[in-house]
Amino acid sequence: MSPRALAWKPTFDRRTHRSTHASTAARLYLERVVERCSLEAIALRSRESNEISVRVGSEGLPLEQIGVSVLDGDTNAGSDDMDVFAHAVTIGNEECVLVSAGGRVDRVKTIASDLSRILA
Repeated sequence: MSPRALAWKPTFDRRTHRSTHASTAARLYLERVVERCSLEAIALRSRESNEISVRVGSEGLPLEQIGVSVLDGDTNAGSDDMDVFAHAVTIGNEECVLVSAGGRVDRVKTIASDLSRILA
């Protein structure tokens, strides 16, 4: 056996929750981002359509709409209660908005790459 085959074992997988459905897997991934970055909420939405839409936390806050407004240059968009940060990301061939509330996400490019793979 090669050293690579010996090094990989399924018991080393850090994921505790899995899904075979892309939208559920994306939601589980974003839940981990919320925990890792100590966020109040996070949302991902297609910029032009609702083809991609995943949200975790803060059900009363229109994060997706706020994110699109911020990226369009509206400096008054946001929430009085918490900081909201928006990032333009590409998921597959779709232009999307990644919005976080309560803090910034780390590694935006890595998150976009991971979500592209999950939602492919």
